Amino acid sequence: MEAGVNKVSNKRIIGILFRKEIKDVLRDRKSVLMMFLVPVIIYPLIFLLSFFIMSMMQTGAGVQTYDIVLDGMPDDMLVRSIDDIQKEDNKKKTSYKISYFDTDDFKMINHLRDVTSDGSDVSAEAYDPDSTSKDAVMEDIDMRSEAVGKELYDMIKASLEEESIDAYLSYIDGSYKLFYNSSITNSSNAAGIIGKAVSDVKQELVEESLESEGLDPSEILNPIELDSQDTATSEQSLGFFLGTIIPFMLVMSLVSGVFSPAMDATTGEKERGTLETLLMMPVTGTQIIIAKFFAVALVGIVTTILSVVSMAGLGAYVLSMAESAVGVNFGNISVGTFVPAILISLPALVVLSLFLTSICMCVTCFAKSNKEASTYLSPIMIAVMLTGYLGFIPNIELDTTMSMIPVANVCLLIKNLLLFKASAQTVMIVILSTAVYTGLIIMILGRMYRTEAVLFDEGKNALALLERRSNMKPGGVPSSGDGWFIAMVGFLLLMVVGGLLQAKLGLNGVAWTQVLIIALPVAMAVYTKKDIKKTFSIRFPSVRGWIGGLVFGIGIISFGQAVTSVVYSLFPQEGEVVTDALMNVLDGPAPWLWIVVAVMPAICEEGLFRGYLMSAFMSRFKPCISILFVAVIFGIYHTSLVRFPATALLGGAFAFILYKTGSILPGAILHCLNNSIAVCIIVFPEWMQAHVPFLMTDVQATEVVLVEVGIGAVLMAIGTVILRKRNRDVELAR
Repeated sequence: MEAGVNKVSNKRIIGILFRKEIKDVLRDRKSVLMMFLVPVIIYPLIFLLSFFIMSMMQTGAGVQTYDIVLDGMPDDMLVRSIDDIQKEDNKKKTSYKISYFDTDDFKMINHLRDVTSDGSDVSAEAYDPDSTSKDAVMEDIDMRSEAVGKELYDMIKASLEEESIDAYLSYIDGSYKLFYNSSITNSSNAAGIIGKAVSDVKQELVEESLESEGLDPSEILNPIELDSQDTATSEQSLGFFLGTIIPFMLVMSLVSGVFSPAMDATTGEKERGTLETLLMMPVTGTQIIIAKFFAVALVGIVTTILSVVSMAGLGAYVLSMAESAVGVNFGNISVGTFVPAILISLPALVVLSLFLTSICMCVTCFAKSNKEASTYLSPIMIAVMLTGYLGFIPNIELDTTMSMIPVANVCLLIKNLLLFKASAQTVMIVILSTAVYTGLIIMILGRMYRTEAVLFDEGKNALALLERRSNMKPGGVPSSGDGWFIAMVGFLLLMVVGGLLQAKLGLNGVAWTQVLIIALPVAMAVYTKKDIKKTFSIRFPSVRGWIGGLVFGIGIISFGQAVTSVVYSLFPQEGEVVTDALMNVLDGPAPWLWIVVAVMPAICEEGLFRGYLMSAFMSRFKPCISILFVAVIFGIYHTSLVRFPATALLGGAFAFILYKTGSILPGAILHCLNNSIAVCIIVFPEWMQAHVPFLMTDVQATEVVLVEVGIGAVLMAIGTVILRKRNRDVELAR
């Protein structure tokens, strides 16, 4: 009975806090504007302005006069073809004029322009086309030029760039040569018209030649006819059109609706000074965060629903305008066929709203002001935007792998729903995976709201680079802000610079990438005057630490082999792609291969992840949270979804060993041992096949996986017992 009362009381407290948060959001005019004004007014205005600007551009392009210079034309066949194309285009949707220049007049105008620019009294008005001075000037042009071709080319190029002409077409020995500037719209349009005209002339000449030989051009030029029939329904055609735009706009609307209330619910409480008062009440941190979380998520969901309604009305308007203006016809579209897609999209958008809310609130918890929170949220906005762009890429399919990538999975799901080809299994994977990610982040968020160092900033998250070096005190370890900064910059360098090095240099590029990985944290530690030994945990552990760390590590390596086999069995195609990519890069002499693949990662990667990042996170967070952060970042750095479980598991295990032993050395030895197995598989395949054949295949037999799990579990248990009692010097080192 008492438990029931507590349960009801807990719900009531959360309800009271939830109503309080909603009132705070509605009091904030900025949040209200973001929730109602942006989706209902701003987005339609953006679409309409874009639509009208494009229409104006087309109209503006239509009234242009294209100036074309014709040099050496044999007859008027091409001119007639250009005029026919112009008349046909004018009947459809555009209206433009074409003006022709004679090559002599073109040279004359440019000559007079050059003379005038030299300060002479000669001007364009002084030239009389009917007088004999034209021949004299043309003779002067030829006399002055030692290389007429070079001078003419420079003259054409300058005229195109200055837009005094739009195209220059010459006819020499039966061939046309076209000069145009693709960076200028009018010149590019004129080139397109000329290209089509030349193609028509070529067709006409071929037909005349065949007719002169008594042959039927239609039978020779078109021996086979192709009758294409589009089987897509009107609804599918419309769904394809909407599926490339609507998902991205919905995600952007959702994230913009979440940002402002997320800042107000976290950083806003700090700025107003009401967080302390709230914590003094008989409520728990969990109750507070649940109420704030659902209040922010509700705002995001409402914003998204308003965006859906607004876009639906705008879409109907744009389609009607398209049908009347440019003749686009989608046929008899049944709106009811899109109802299932809309109904299934709503729960996907709800879980995405919860996910983005949890991400934004986690980030803004570290900020001391709304200005600082906006800075922290900017990378989140960029990441969401780039991920949402995947919906625009035609060949990106919603397979099992993409179904588990947050944000991208929802965008692709909505796109597939609009195309009527999403399966129930895919829908469940998208919703469940996003819900799982959200649950994990909420757990982290709940822990953060029970940590005073997060709620009431103590300066442990500041980025040292923002301070003057003269004000930095020597010693200590990096802050959590330094850790996050190095993690983000390092990942960017790994993807851009490291990817380029590996693509150009192969195995040597991998070596340079490892150097880059360790150089960044070392440079940061030196510049900020940190204690190198403490920052990178450079010390010899006790004998107990060595034994316990190595036993636990060997167990986790065995367990990781089993995890890799299970993941590769679930995603065989992705696993083959990853294996082939690694084999293409890891090609070189055996000693150098071992140094690059086993030794250098044991030094460089351990120095970054278990050294710099672990000490930075330990300065602020609890050990379990720090280990979790290091594990996830280590898995992300390997840029492979199928490798993520095993790499994150190893990264977390090595961080746990460092925490227990206080030394980076056991983890480095284990890292080298784990990677040496891969080197042996590459260098000694026959020996490995004869003695340990189960390591030569990505997908192992079930009994082998069970044995690996059993051995790993036993060794990890023994290692945990040995490491249970940490030495006193490790405690002092903390």
